[in-house]
Amino acid sequence: MTLDEYYKPGGPVFIFLSGEAPMEFFAFQTVQIRNWAQEQGALYINLEHRFYGKSNPVPGGSPYSTDNLRLLSSQQALADAAYFIERYNATKLAQPTDKWIMFGCSYSAGLAAWFRLKYPHIVLASIAPSGPVQATLNYTSFFGQFSNSAPSKCVAAAGDAAQQIQKLAASTDGLAQLSKMFSACAPLTQENTYYFLWTLMTAVGSADQMNNPPTWILNTTCQFLTNTSDTLAGFVKAFNFNQGQEAAAAMVREQQLLRSPAFQQSKSEAQQHARLSTLTRPHSTLRAEVGCNSFDEDAFIKSLMMSNNPNRAWWWQKCVEFGYFKPGYDGTSVFFTNLPVEHIVAYCERIFGIPNMTPHIDATNRYYGGYNLHATNVMFSNGLLDPWHLLSINEGTAPQGVTATDYEAGHCGTLIDATDNDPPSLVASREALYSFIKKQLQD
Repeated sequence: MTLDEYYKPGGPVFIFLSGEAPMEFFAFQTVQIRNWAQEQGALYINLEHRFYGKSNPVPGGSPYSTDNLRLLSSQQALADAAYFIERYNATKLAQPTDKWIMFGCSYSAGLAAWFRLKYPHIVLASIAPSGPVQATLNYTSFFGQFSNSAPSKCVAAAGDAAQQIQKLAASTDGLAQLSKMFSACAPLTQENTYYFLWTLMTAVGSADQMNNPPTWILNTTCQFLTNTSDTLAGFVKAFNFNQGQEAAAAMVREQQLLRSPAFQQSKSEAQQHARLSTLTRPHSTLRAEVGCNSFDEDAFIKSLMMSNNPNRAWWWQKCVEFGYFKPGYDGTSVFFTNLPVEHIVAYCERIFGIPNMTPHIDATNRYYGGYNLHATNVMFSNGLLDPWHLLSINEGTAPQGVTATDYEAGHCGTLIDATDNDPPSLVASREALYSFIKKQLQD
């Protein structure tokens, strides 16, 4: 996608790398880039990642088969971007320019940073908001961040409710009570306890990630948890609220899938898939059509085994390159204590049919450098309430050639639309990014 309304021939090109979703999903996270493009007379380009959205190198009824997904990697995505930029410069621009600046958000911000590492001759600089650069198998700190992001009263309420839930989940009668409280589509069983607890922890424990103005999702989550003396009832409300947030975020992905040739060419399989679980909501169990939550782990896995399910793409990258698995142990968070990472790793083999499949964490960190990113003209921005800042490069820890700025909010906050409620630190970080961009263009 290109936006040339403000482009002045010979001006710079701002290219945003979309990540693990169709490019339309990232529109709210590119507002500031488009604003800066207007001010700088720049051409704006949004480049979709292979295997996400419509950019599939192997279209057909089974585009996400295990054999096809062998063509999906971050390294290949970087090579795609390099080829695109060189060809676009040579064939599309009347006045080719070396003033290309690359942007990303989250995973794609990591890509942007790695692009400057691997292809420094192609782009002038990279902007990497909330970009995780350290591949991690056992990411226990993700849910541990909740205790640092939320007010102490909220943390205590969440911890108290989690203890009650875990105690109830240990008995048949307790599971029956939890089934009713969390509107389970089918009675909870001991076999599904791990997936049930993991789903609750993912929904409520991730509220700090997107805690940005004007919605401040963590604040609302904490209101549910603390505005009642019954912390378990408050946890149920917080879970339901965050399930709705995930469902809303999934609408773009759903609409893209419903229009995709792969879905149209395999309707019977897709209909079976829809009965088993939700189609494009990897962290949401909500089945709005029947008004209940599915906590069936087998159904979750079976849905991901289907070769027309686009969620397989990101699971593939996690299972091959990055991990980013979020378990729970005693003392790692206020949530649940009996959710070992090995259970999540085993999903990889079940989903893709590859025996003993385990992410190549060390290889990824050796290839890109992890925290020790040996690149130049790269600037990170990170929200200190966002758990992903723990795997990124932050102010005060940046290696030589890399710059970073931090602020008191959530994920990719420097790229979303500005509001009157932005904290001063977010305003300052956004200004720091733009100053960095202008300096790169002037040098």
